[in-house]
Amino acid sequence: MDLLKYNGFDDAIIGISLAQPNREPCLIYDYDLCVEIVLKQGEMSVEDAEEFVTFNLVDVHIGESNPIFMIKNFTQDIDTDKKPKLRLVK
Repeated sequence: MDLLKYNGFDDAIIGISLAQPNREPCLIYDYDLCVEIVLKQGEMSVEDAEEFVTFNLVDVHIGESNPIFMIKNFTQDIDTDKKPKLRLVK
C-alpha cells in the first residue's frame, strides 16, 4: 500500500485511516504538530504557520489517498457564512 505523505512532517503522523467505500487508506496527521514543525523553522508567527499548514497541506488534494488532518481538541463556532469555524483549545 502506497500512502501519500508530506516531506518533513513525519513527526506529525499519528495514524492510518481504515479503508472505506470509495476511499483508500491514508495517513492521519496531527494539525497542531504540523504547525509546531513549521514554527520550529523560526520564520513565522503562529497565525502565519497555521495559514501555511492549512493552505499548503490541508487544502491540497493530491490523490485518492489524500492525507487526513485531525485537531485533537476543538470547539465549534458558527461564523456568519454558516460554515463551521474551528477554534483550537489549548
